[in-house]
Amino acid sequence: MRASRWRAPIDALDPAGRAELLTEVEAVLDGRIRDLKLTKRLEALYHSSTWHERAKRIRSWLIWVAILNTPIFAIDVLQNPRIFEVALLSHFIFLPVIYGSLSWAMTRFRSQKAESLILPVAAVSLMLMSGVLGHTGEGAIPERYLSGGLFVLATGLVIFPVRLVSTISAAILAIGIYGAFCLRNPAMDPVIRGTMVVFYGVILGCLIPARRSMNILHRHSFMLRLEDLLKADRLTEMNTRLAVLAGTDDLTGLANRRAIRGRLVDAWAWAAQRDGSLGVALLDIDHFKRFNDTAGHDAGDRCLIAVAEAIRQAMPAQAVVGRFGGEEFIAVLRDATPESLVALGEVIRCAVSDLGMPHPGLEGRKVVSVSVGIALAKPDASTIWPDDLVKQADIALYRAKAAGRNRVVAAWDAQAAVAPPARQVA
Repeated sequence: MRASRWRAPIDALDPAGRAELLTEVEAVLDGRIRDLKLTKRLEALYHSSTWHERAKRIRSWLIWVAILNTPIFAIDVLQNPRIFEVALLSHFIFLPVIYGSLSWAMTRFRSQKAESLILPVAAVSLMLMSGVLGHTGEGAIPERYLSGGLFVLATGLVIFPVRLVSTISAAILAIGIYGAFCLRNPAMDPVIRGTMVVFYGVILGCLIPARRSMNILHRHSFMLRLEDLLKADRLTEMNTRLAVLAGTDDLTGLANRRAIRGRLVDAWAWAAQRDGSLGVALLDIDHFKRFNDTAGHDAGDRCLIAVAEAIRQAMPAQAVVGRFGGEEFIAVLRDATPESLVALGEVIRCAVSDLGMPHPGLEGRKVVSVSVGIALAKPDASTIWPDDLVKQADIALYRAKAAGRNRVVAAWDAQAAVAPPARQVA
């Protein structure tokens, strides 16, 4: 069976729902195979997920029986020309119409109740046709037709992957019709008649446990595949979660240095393919070392978390942000222009200042602020690489620090040619 046909109900579940379903599946598989019993939810999932496979098998049997039934018309007429009209109606109209309708019903109705009626109706139709053809003839012909009908039906009992109650019903109805037509055959000895009914009843009865075993094995196979699928989904979710954790800064929840560098490279390739531009904003918390030395590292961590959240809230949809290391953060903006990049830097700077977080390491009731350096490039084969763009933003950040902090400086300003001062400890 194709897993894609039964992914929909599983994909509709959230991770907690899939974990609950996996626990349910494992509990069912924990016992012996012969005692396998699906819960109501698992039985419904089995029915909907394996419908196409089971319907295909049932339709194939119905169609082949209807097709192979037509050449037998010639044999019937050769054996007994008297049944020409009855044989013509039976082989070319009655059974093909009934079985064709049942085959159509298998594609139209997908309820378990409708499916349970297919085999009993097929059995009654086949045995009625066999009984009528045989009764129209003479002598031992009725018993031959009825026996042939039972043998054909026996293949259906084995092939039809339906519930056991449907199989039992079909077998009982077939034996009942067989016995009823035998009673109407005066040429048949009563002892032989009873013996044959018991004989065929035993044969069909032996097929019922076989059908039960096949039903159990089919459901067990489905449960194993469902378990594998759910475990694969759980492994995928865990790997995804690990990948997110591996690329996330533990303290701030932003992308860490490795992750943001990967996104920078992706954004660079994206801009190069579309002949677009890429902007980078590198920012640093002003005098953060003094903050840590004065207020302690716990307060410093709270400061980093607050600043990171302010930066995150200030980001437009097309930008990504991450912690570059220590008190440094970086934002990458696609389709950037000089104006939009300067505006982004100012939005970030104002967002941090508006926190109003007192800076205990500075006099005069000053608050925590950031300095921002921005750089812009249009990637192509002849221009700089992503690391060079970050270096340009870093040089602009140096200049913002040297100019008094709490400001935005662009790498493309006329002063960008000035060598950056020695980096001061923030």
